[in-house]
Amino acid sequence: MNERSKSSKKEKALRVVVTVLILGVLLYIVQLLYLLRADSPRGFVLPEGNIAAGKAAFVELGCIQCHTVRDISLPSPEKAPAEGLIELGGTQRLAKTYGQLVTSIMHPSAELHHAEGRYTDSNGASRMPNYQSQMTVEQLVDIVRFLQEHYNVFVPDYDPGYYYTPYGYYPTPLPGQ
Repeated sequence: MNERSKSSKKEKALRVVVTVLILGVLLYIVQLLYLLRADSPRGFVLPEGNIAAGKAAFVELGCIQCHTVRDISLPSPEKAPAEGLIELGGTQRLAKTYGQLVTSIMHPSAELHHAEGRYTDSNGASRMPNYQSQMTVEQLVDIVRFLQEHYNVFVPDYDPGYYYTPYGYYPTPLPGQ
């Protein structure tokens, strides 16, 4: 091999390394820009809210026409829906996060399980009215704070012989069953 051939191979290898590094830096910058985009929820925080004002807004906006809140005394609805009232709060396996509650109020169809037809119309959209033009940000924050106070998270004890479902504990099948 001559000197020129060795030099050419080193230059090619160096170009490949530099190209890979440049692509890596560009990919990193693109990911960083994605995380910092304006519609990112990262860093999105609203004021804490007022529980009493949230309860009042819950009643005032008519949420009681379709919802109850576990262990809370609320006025009766004018006419209960045929499907029954939807109970909010209580013990859950997963925490209802601030974001989930805000989304459930402002975009109720986003987290619906469409198999549950009692919550949806014939198009599969939530039966819950659109409150975006009727509710102030302060009312939203207060209602979310009110609801958060009434959710408890249940963490079942771990038993390798049983598994937990929302319907209770069931024996874990033995291998081969």
